Amino acid sequence: MKNPKITPANIGMLKSVFNHVRLVGRLIKDTRVPAYLKVLPFAPILYFLFPLDVIPDLIPVIGQMDDLGVLMLALQAFVMMVPQYVVDEHRDDIAGVKPFSSTSAGAKVDPNATTLDGKWKVVDKNR
Repeated sequence: MKNPKITPANIGMLKSVFNHVRLVGRLIKDTRVPAYLKVLPFAPILYFLFPLDVIPDLIPVIGQMDDLGVLMLALQAFVMMVPQYVVDEHRDDIAGVKPFSSTSAGAKVDPNATTLDGKWKVVDKNR
């Protein structure tokens, strides 16, 4: 058997999986995520322990692939059910993207303020 080659595509895929797992971990810790959703990433444990599988684990490689598929499906479903703004915030933080802040533009902001002051205009594309 040949030695697998490490390519940028392989590294990118592993980084993507690692970041997805980090995202799930951060979402589980986030208090804005409902508690009933936080159970979903742990549901595959029941499938792993259940004696009946869709594809028996006795079949080498393929038997474990269905377990991995159930785990990935549960993690993706969890991320899709969490409010999108929470997911986006954590994804940006993992990627190192800093959100716009008025303090970075030199404005002084009261941390105890409960209102937001700004200008707005309506843009109507039908005109």
